[in-house]
Amino acid sequence: DDDDDDEITASMSVILFDVQFPPTVFFQGYSDLMEKLWSVSEEPTSIIKGSILLIDHLQSFMLQSGLVANAEFQGGLGIDVSGIIELSLWSQKCKTNIRSRGALVINSVIKVDTTFAQAGVKSNSEATAALDFVSSVKFLDSPILICLQLLNGPYQSREKVTIYKSLQEHVVFSKRKKRTRTFQGAELPLHQANSEMCKKMFADQQ
Repeated sequence: DDDDDDEITASMSVILFDVQFPPTVFFQGYSDLMEKLWSVSEEPTSIIKGSILLIDHLQSFMLQSGLVANAEFQGGLGIDVSGIIELSLWSQKCKTNIRSRGALVINSVIKVDTTFAQAGVKSNSEATAALDFVSSVKFLDSPILICLQLLNGPYQSREKVTIYKSLQEHVVFSKRKKRTRTFQGAELPLHQANSEMCKKMFADQQ
């Protein structure tokens, strides 16, 4: 009846830095669920996407030599969380994937300015990461098989440091150092019962 139909609802809400965002509703009611399943596309549904300023700090302090140094720090976080549903009526399988992508950028500058000379250090750090939460359901078998997977995708970090010194706007010394590191992705293990069920579900693919 209508009362039972209204109870079938799927939604997702994100809490970030103790702030809860409005929920994203995937479907409301059985009729809406069936409509979504028949019209499902390969385009992901955006849950949350944006950037956050983590730090913006400027400070001056005096060195032992009596010179004043200025330090500036800026950092931001970019996030992109989306969901996608794949349905196969032929094989009676359903797969959902919650994709989380993030990028962290931190810039810092420490410099000393005088009337005759300038010196400083500039630093830039970037890191990207990806995490997929995949749930697969196979209705063909009895009992129904459900497999949960937590996939940590490959990610990269970059660092660049520049040290410079100049006299009256003429650069007399500059040194740059760059480093890039790449980390391989992996599937994070869940509980044993889930691992056994995933083996049964994907046995024909091995």
